[in-house]
Amino acid sequence: MYITENLVNLNQQQRLDLMEIIEDRHAKASAIIASQLLMASWYDVIGEDTIADAILDRLSMDLTEST
Repeated sequence: MYITENLVNLNQQQRLDLMEIIEDRHAKASAIIASQLLMASWYDVIGEDTIADAILDRLSMDLTEST
């Protein structure tokens, strides 16, 4: 990981690991993600639009946001 403008950016292996975790849990179990990032900022942190789309699609399905 490296930090740019106070955001931690994922490297390729971390992107794939996160995608695998989210994919394994998708529609099978709950996942709790705590973040102060806007959804649009996740694209910068994840660093690859296709993987970011897939991760955010799965996370935002049946999304419950808490404020």
